[in-house]
Amino acid sequence: MLTPVEPVYLVELFPPLSAELLALLRSIKRPQWLEQTVCTGWAVRDVTAHLLDTALRDLSIKRDRMAPRLPDAPITNAAELAAHINRLNAEWVVAARRISPALLVDMLELVEKQMYTFYRSLPPDGVAVLSMPWSGAKSIPVWLDVARIYVERWTHQQHIREALGAPLLVERRWLYPVFDTLVRALPDVYQIVRLPQNTALTLRITGEAGGEWSLVRRPSGWRLYTGAPDAPQAVVKIDQDMAWRLMTRNVSPQTCRACATLQGDQSLALQLLMMCATLYG
Repeated sequence: MLTPVEPVYLVELFPPLSAELLALLRSIKRPQWLEQTVCTGWAVRDVTAHLLDTALRDLSIKRDRMAPRLPDAPITNAAELAAHINRLNAEWVVAARRISPALLVDMLELVEKQMYTFYRSLPPDGVAVLSMPWSGAKSIPVWLDVARIYVERWTHQQHIREALGAPLLVERRWLYPVFDTLVRALPDVYQIVRLPQNTALTLRITGEAGGEWSLVRRPSGWRLYTGAPDAPQAVVKIDQDMAWRLMTRNVSPQTCRACATLQGDQSLALQLLMMCATLYG
């Protein structure tokens, strides 16, 4: 019932995901660009500008090997790293308010095409160029870097869609890869959790785009699998709509708790639910 997780190759989803966003943005009226999103202080135009910014940074650093901007002071913890990234994001968003919506969309189309071409040219199992090599992040394979970028771009597109009242991209084609990518972070976030060997924790996401993953404590550390053992010590069962919102920090664990089903050891299941809120970012 347990199968080790395999790499997930998502680069071919970039063009259709981009096409969905560009078609939406080109269909809206000027006042709609000012609709507020769940990203505090950011309207639709700001989230669009942020997507352009991250694509430009990605290509500049990873393809063109431009040195990334260093922080003003050494980064010593996660909070300082987050603050530096937030400053970079905010600077761009404010400056981009000088750009017309039409030009933003044209620039986004151009850059996203180049981003797809670049990532498609890389060996999926090669080592990714880190966008912030000074941050202390460990090296990851290209396929995982691409998958994380897919999750980021899919998530922000949903923020735009919700603000505009447009249909969300939650069919299995789009949403299952989001779950399958985010759960890859579970072994890392559980590194500090000490439990007996063979302890198994299962995350069961229901719905057309859902799936089942289990985290198992092995002698060498935590390992991630698809499926579930016969008797896991704890199970979290959650609907796909609430799951993606929790796992991308769109709702709080407390809100999600009211909708989730926790089975087995309640403290372990609640801990798994809380951990799922830390996977994005």
